[in-house]
Amino acid sequence: MTRAQGIVPKRSVRRLLGLCLAAFMMLAALPAAAQKPYTKLRYPPLRDLTLPKVERFELANGLVVYLVEDHQLPRVDGTVLVKTGARFEPADKVGLASILGQAMRTGGTAARKGEEIDRLLENSGASVETSVDTDSASASLFTLKENLPQVLEVLADLLRNPALPEDKIDLAKVQERSAIARRNDEVGGIADREFTKLVYGAASPYARHPEYATLQNVTRDDLVAFHRRYFVPNQAILGLWGDFNTAEARALVERVFGSWPRGEAAAPRLPEVPADWQGSVNFIPKDDVNQTNLRIGHLGGRFDDPDFYALNVMTEILGGGLSSRLFRHVRSDLGLAYAAGAAWVAEFDHPGYFFIRVDTKSESTVKAAQETLKEVRRLTEEPVSAEELRTAKEGILNSFVFNFDTTGEIVRRLMAYEYYGYPRDFLEKFKANVEKVTADDVLRAAKARLQPDKIVLLAVGRQQDFDQPLSTLGAVKTIDIAIPEPKEETAAAPAATPESLARGRQVLEAAVRGMGGLEVLKGVRDLTVLSRLTQVTPGGELQLTSKLFLVLPDKFRQDVITPFGELSLAYDGEQGWQKTPQGTRAAPPPVLDLLRKSAARTPVRLLREAAEGKRTVQFLETAEVDGHAAEVILVTDATGDAVKLSVDLATGHLLKLAFQGMAPGQGPVAEEQFFSDFRPVSGLTIPFRILVLQDGKKSQERNVDSAEVNVGVDPKLFAREEEKK
Repeated sequence: MTRAQGIVPKRSVRRLLGLCLAAFMMLAALPAAAQKPYTKLRYPPLRDLTLPKVERFELANGLVVYLVEDHQLPRVDGTVLVKTGARFEPADKVGLASILGQAMRTGGTAARKGEEIDRLLENSGASVETSVDTDSASASLFTLKENLPQVLEVLADLLRNPALPEDKIDLAKVQERSAIARRNDEVGGIADREFTKLVYGAASPYARHPEYATLQNVTRDDLVAFHRRYFVPNQAILGLWGDFNTAEARALVERVFGSWPRGEAAAPRLPEVPADWQGSVNFIPKDDVNQTNLRIGHLGGRFDDPDFYALNVMTEILGGGLSSRLFRHVRSDLGLAYAAGAAWVAEFDHPGYFFIRVDTKSESTVKAAQETLKEVRRLTEEPVSAEELRTAKEGILNSFVFNFDTTGEIVRRLMAYEYYGYPRDFLEKFKANVEKVTADDVLRAAKARLQPDKIVLLAVGRQQDFDQPLSTLGAVKTIDIAIPEPKEETAAAPAATPESLARGRQVLEAAVRGMGGLEVLKGVRDLTVLSRLTQVTPGGELQLTSKLFLVLPDKFRQDVITPFGELSLAYDGEQGWQKTPQGTRAAPPPVLDLLRKSAARTPVRLLREAAEGKRTVQFLETAEVDGHAAEVILVTDATGDAVKLSVDLATGHLLKLAFQGMAPGQGPVAEEQFFSDFRPVSGLTIPFRILVLQDGKKSQERNVDSAEVNVGVDPKLFAREEEKK
């Protein structure tokens, strides 16, 4: 298997680095004449594999079980594979499987709440986790050997009887929405994600990803139905390894899992992957970086492809290590790349992909791509050298031992082969098959599998700094990675009538009077507010200090002092920026849109523009807000952004704003802002306490210490530091 698939455990990497360091120090102590170039080093052949005794059996309900004794430590580890995965979730509910994997564990079971399970496992020094990935679901356990019966029962209960409470489903959705909101933050992640979509197709289950709209479509009933269909014993494999007696462990497994009823045996049909594709040159603009992330490749193959071993050697020669062609030529000789590598990423039951990564400075983008493509074509035109072949095979085989680094690695691999229908000795034959690869095999496989004329190329970076137009490589398609807005979950407003419009104006006039009158609102040029904030975070409440500068109609800046340093967020009516202890950067498009809408929703501007006829106003209903009778109006601006205002007609105070908001790092939320403690400031009546709810839960509380009107805010406050000079 390719090292690109991350099969080497971190602990093995650390061990390998330690051995390399020790070897280096010993070599350094030798006389210069005794030292050899690394190209002259030779390694003894690897010993044949020796596997531990593995007990495999099947329960009457179809559950397949692997047991392996390992008495080195007084602990037991385990894992379960279930034949399902996100590739089977409906296209309009992408994210369902991931939500299920999270909520199964956090939500507990009918017998134990998630928090009870947390305490039980913590007190036992144990862990149990669940997840659902693209092509499988899994659960894992770790425990001291004396607690195995109790922990195994918890695992079985979570698999069979998850409670899936709504609050834990909502929490999982928050995590998913947070991932969506952050998915364009890291350029390498963008490149990998979009390259996968180019290879498989954006709608493919092997490339698609959740969106706000698909998460909104997921219900508890969907999770229950998905679990009921796929989580059955005859579609599952259990593996246990550690300090136990095999006969006793077998009896325990039969007692704990034996009553799990069988389900439908038919496995779902796998999604199809088109066998043909078109080459393309693609570009994603990322103007806040000074280097280009290149991804180059096309559709690949499976592990059971007869040419897999030759292709594995081929990509090792192309970009597998320090002696590879890409590293030596593109990176070292030409100085065109910070990083360069390649892999033939095979999959078990569907085609993988041929993949090249080159990270280069913007000014060498096209040259780096051209040189990389030359190396790809060269593989199809001439045999590799004997030295390249030897080095590549040694590199692959020397990493091969890490596939059997621990007992857990062995058990998990045996389970994977059973899961995908591969022979148990598949990996054992890997060594012999790699050793048999010849230079002619590499050339034949490269000619048969590489498609230099149908290459998919993606560049993510700053186009204006490229050394040549990207179109030098072919017709360029620009990819839009903007995150789609969520659909509105609120019910549509009733059709406006003359009566609702007239009553809406009356309520609006009351709100304007309650804030000081239209002439006062028109006279507000700027507002400066100092507040104490209580911000709710997953780790608890944070006490912060905030200073807000507002210049009508559309400029604002907020400086917040936190325990981690000072944060600033500013908008000048067109552009925005954010400053953290790590530096200042332009606000990305989603944040910029949030800033624009926030500026438009400030009560002074909102009421003033509505009173001047720049926004439509419609009466909706009567309601009670914090014990006060209120009338609710809908105010909509020219962009379609709608805000509900709840107004106390007795005082004219604006009691509440409600709208579809966007929480940074979280995603779309139903936001409500409750206002109280109204005080006059230079003729303007403003609330000195604001409570913010998002999706019905407290997000923030603001208590105003001071407010000033028309003090003359310096326009330079809204400019970035480098723009002030």
